[in-house]
Amino acid sequence: MISCIPASSHFLVGGTYRVSPTRIGSGGFSEVVLGMDMGTRENVAVKLERRSSRYPQLLREHQLYEALEGADGLPRIRWFGRAREYNVLVMDLLGPSLEDLFNICGRQFSLQTILLLADQMLERLQFIHDNSIIHRDLKPNNMVMGLGDKANKLFLIDFGLAEVYRTSYFHLSYNQNKTQGVAGTAGYTSLNAHLGIRRSRRDDMESIGYILVYFLRRGLPWIGLDASNKEALCARIFEVKSTTTIETLCQVFSGSGRGGSVRDNVPLVFGCPHLIQTHPYPTFLMSPDFPTGYTPMFISGACNQLQEWGLFWPARNASARNGANPYEMKHLFWINLGLDGSKGCPPEFATYLNYCRGLAFEEGPDYKYLRSLFRRLYRKLFNNGEDAEWDWTRFMKDNPPQLTTGAPNQGQFCSNW
Repeated sequence: MISCIPASSHFLVGGTYRVSPTRIGSGGFSEVVLGMDMGTRENVAVKLERRSSRYPQLLREHQLYEALEGADGLPRIRWFGRAREYNVLVMDLLGPSLEDLFNICGRQFSLQTILLLADQMLERLQFIHDNSIIHRDLKPNNMVMGLGDKANKLFLIDFGLAEVYRTSYFHLSYNQNKTQGVAGTAGYTSLNAHLGIRRSRRDDMESIGYILVYFLRRGLPWIGLDASNKEALCARIFEVKSTTTIETLCQVFSGSGRGGSVRDNVPLVFGCPHLIQTHPYPTFLMSPDFPTGYTPMFISGACNQLQEWGLFWPARNASARNGANPYEMKHLFWINLGLDGSKGCPPEFATYLNYCRGLAFEEGPDYKYLRSLFRRLYRKLFNNGEDAEWDWTRFMKDNPPQLTTGAPNQGQFCSNW
């Protein structure tokens, strides 16, 4: 990532675009700052890449945007060139990323919002695939919502790792290089990408599946792992990802308990965020006197490891230590996942992932079939959803943002800029 522009530095590019030092996003080799069209007084996004970068990507990204010019759900490019020590790409300013919105909504999206997003994700992906381009770095941070009259539209951004997968005459050939590192964000990459296999359309499709499950389950079992370096982290992610079946991934953690405001027989995740992020599938039942007992009885899960992490400690009562429930909970979080807190991922999500993993290297996905999976589920549950509303729209009605005098930091609503 390039260093920030000095706070006192403003400069003009393209004869009309004023670049500010206010950062609104960043990547591995570039930075996005706030700019302004001095002619129209419109805010714009300016992507900067040092010309001395070891792996320059901005020129190629600009060329791919040009090839997709006029597409629905892709940012409009206003200017590309060089200024000072930077390669510069000026584009329309868009709204917050899905990751930002997920955090704003308390890291919980309703199934209705997820299904609406799924349809737009697949529509965008079909378009770029039909134009012979694969994205190769799909993740919630690279999907943003529009602003103003485009606030209901999903946009794909950051084509720095994208590539052309076919020409007019042939598809790129199958290739495997196990010594090559994983390009992009390992948490959302396909299993084949971890194995060093050249990516094709199927890999983008698999990444979409992981993103959808991430929103449904409020996380993935391989995201949040610790490692000493990037290579070791990728290895750990691959280990968990490859040993987790799709059926297991798409089911909710189970538990039962009484007390508090929790209804009887409602599956919940009992644990804490650190546990959810680091231990693939901690499954345990609560004692009958929950929540006053705080004495979980484990069916599976390493109690000693949990104690090392500081999540649980031995029960204070000697008889309890010698009994079936030797550990007490240090922290308790109730996390509802899936449809309405009472079910896990609907089977359509496992069907989607199984389909994508079953695609051959050059095989074109059946986008119509995959979109119909989620559309049928949506119609079944929400009666076509004429009154559909994004979760963040409802949240903002109940929690209106405070206006700021300047441009906000990354993560705040861009409509306040």
